[in-house]
Amino acid sequence: MIEVPGGMLECEPAGSGPTAALFHQYNAVLAEGAVAAALAGRRRVYAINPRGIGASGPVRDSRDLTMAAFVDDLVEARKALDVEKWLLCGASTGGMVALLTVLADPDGVSGLILIGTAGSHRFVQGSMYDPNNTEAAQMRQEMQKLMVGGDKEGYREAIFRSSVADPERTPIPAEFSARPDAFSMPRMMAFGQAVSSYDIEDRLGEIRCPTLVLVGRQDPQCPLPNSERLAAGIPGAELHVFENCGHFPQWEQPAEFQGVVDDWLSRH
Repeated sequence: MIEVPGGMLECEPAGSGPTAALFHQYNAVLAEGAVAAALAGRRRVYAINPRGIGASGPVRDSRDLTMAAFVDDLVEARKALDVEKWLLCGASTGGMVALLTVLADPDGVSGLILIGTAGSHRFVQGSMYDPNNTEAAQMRQEMQKLMVGGDKEGYREAIFRSSVADPERTPIPAEFSARPDAFSMPRMMAFGQAVSSYDIEDRLGEIRCPTLVLVGRQDPQCPLPNSERLAAGIPGAELHVFENCGHFPQWEQPAEFQGVVDDWLSRH
């Protein structure tokens, strides 16, 4: 556990080397998971869960569920661990938290690895959540079932199957449901309520640390143009596009994912 002002954050360490942090806005992250494993060969990675997931808490009010509050906690967590600089790694909404954190604490960040994420609420355009998308109706149905029946696992499994390029080739991995508290509906709802104000694309030029942007060419949650804008806007950023891949390159193209991350870490 990492002590932060007004609470504690659950944390699992793995690997050795310079420090890295892995996190997500509303899903649990695991030290034995695929992303952490890719980092752990060259980094001491801390898989950190926000308030409301696992033992992290308490949730004192609704603000504690937001990305902004998680950014505050991550900055304090770095200080509590006595880390001068660390690499931040986040996938999807975790990548959005990483972008907000480097802008809030630029001197405390040594690098970024951003996976299937975006710098603006405009990621919805052309995504599976776009009302004009043929899959949007299914997503609304799944959300309604979640709200009415509380079937979190059913919702997550439906999202997973819709998010990979080929669900037959990429079955749901064990780590996706490795713990019963892997998903926080309150944190997801807080994200949904605040996402319309999320837009830092005009600030990407302020980011000066080495950055790796990873995305599947068929990513339906954060379509490819979002990652292309991140890579173009962050000075010196590297972009790698995984072919025949959706939102989860760590599971859909695991060997390539491991190789790309390891190569980048070896050079930074």
